[in-house]
Amino acid sequence: MPRGVYPGNKGKKLTQATKDKMSASRRGREPSEETRIKMSKTNRETWRRKIAAGYVSPLKGRKMNKASV
Repeated sequence: MPRGVYPGNKGKKLTQATKDKMSASRRGREPSEETRIKMSKTNRETWRRKIAAGYVSPLKGRKMNKASV
């Protein structure tokens, strides 16, 4: 089996305590400027592809007021 292709922990059941620790370790971190630029670029490309494929928002044409939000 090639290295790095099949992670050894795939399908492993984690306890809720472990999940909480993992969540807490990431909390408060902000993405670097480089990462923010990459995310922005990816989001723009995704929306361009959606719009080109004929995507229409389910909210298009609906009035939004403060009571419905």
